[in-house]
Amino acid sequence: SQMAWEGMDMKSHYLSFGLLGKAKEIPKGFEYETVFYAGRDVNDAYKGWGRLMRERYGKGDDLREADFSNNYVGYWTDNGACYHYYPGEVNYEETMMQVYEAAKQKEIPFRYLQVNLPKFELIVLF
Repeated sequence: SQMAWEGMDMKSHYLSFGLLGKAKEIPKGFEYETVFYAGRDVNDAYKGWGRLMRERYGKGDDLREADFSNNYVGYWTDNGACYHYYPGEVNYEETMMQVYEAAKQKEIPFRYLQVNLPKFELIVLF
């Protein structure tokens, strides 16, 4: 929809919420909600906003708590990672084995490895 708009004017330091002025009509039954949440810091605000959204939509923590990647340390090779589309001096398989062995030696408790390659994505649990 081209009607809803939220934004911040960095020069005037104003936040704006509402409908675009260009909207020619508002359909019957149209509803618009905005949530603005602030906290002590980024983490506090993000957690508070999430808690508020779960309460608003009647969702619990059970899915988040059951998510393997939320509960265990893993190694990701997706966009921005050290080995994203570049395996180093050897192939991907050997590079990932080297990463795994180095983590074992340093007692980093990896429980999964996510591999993002040009044609597929693979998650290995161990």
